[in-house]
Amino acid sequence: MSQTMTIIGNLAAEPELKFTPNGKACAKFPVATSERYKNDKGEWESRNLTYWNVIAWDRMAENVTESLQKGDKVIVYGKAYTVSWDDKKTGEKRSRMEVTATEVAIGLSKAVAHIQRSERTPVGGGWGRAEAFEVKAPFSSGVEYDIPPF
Repeated sequence: MSQTMTIIGNLAAEPELKFTPNGKACAKFPVATSERYKNDKGEWESRNLTYWNVIAWDRMAENVTESLQKGDKVIVYGKAYTVSWDDKKTGEKRSRMEVTATEVAIGLSKAVAHIQRSERTPVGGGWGRAEAFEVKAPFSSGVEYDIPPF
């Protein structure tokens, strides 16, 4: 059973990009969350630190690894579920929470982001891994548009 949720936290490590044998992109990255509060001395402290293992697929996986780095504040929307396995050393049953991301965004409370939209077109007559795409910048054709973007 899975539950849809939103996580707001910081990347605890660099996103790791891998490809399945059939060329599907997969990015994994941990997001740390905690509660912030002021103590009796008026100083900020954190409690209830939790690490979430997040997985992104396909084009979003590639975009995450190109755009985000350790320490960035992120907002992750996706489905949370529990993964279980038997520990090889102790034989004990182990489990952890994972989130398969539907969307990943950068938090703008302490950062500025510049959006770079890209259009992907097939190269060489077929769709495939990331290396088989040509990225075209939008509005780079020199054509002027009558309608302003905003």
